[in-house]
Amino acid sequence: MSDGLTITVVNTLSDNKATQVTVYASDTQTTLYEKAAEAAGLKADTFSLEYQTKKIEKDTKPISETELEDSCEVHITLSGAEKAKMELKKLGKEVTVNTLCEACAEGDLNLVDLLIDAGVDVNGRYES
Repeated sequence: MSDGLTITVVNTLSDNKATQVTVYASDTQTTLYEKAAEAAGLKADTFSLEYQTKKIEKDTKPISETELEDSCEVHITLSGAEKAKMELKKLGKEVTVNTLCEACAEGDLNLVDLLIDAGVDVNGRYES
């Protein structure tokens, strides 16, 4: 493996927009996440990276010890919680216990599921 690798990061959240980043054999997988986040305009803790359908862990493993190779393509994907939060934002709904209580009272099971997936505490208290 050469020292510098050019990796194409495909942002599946933004019409599959592709951006190239350069990482080095001594860089860690966390460094790849940071560079991908910068290139995509995202926070590194809000998405996952996949290479050949396998999740790339955010850890201190050097790139040289991975299957990544020069000119490979990795994909940005969202966790279930982040997907749910994006959907709630599109719906104009806040990710709060109050919203969950109101959705339950209205019998809106789709909204209830989204709020639970987004991480709303089902044991939380309604605040008036």
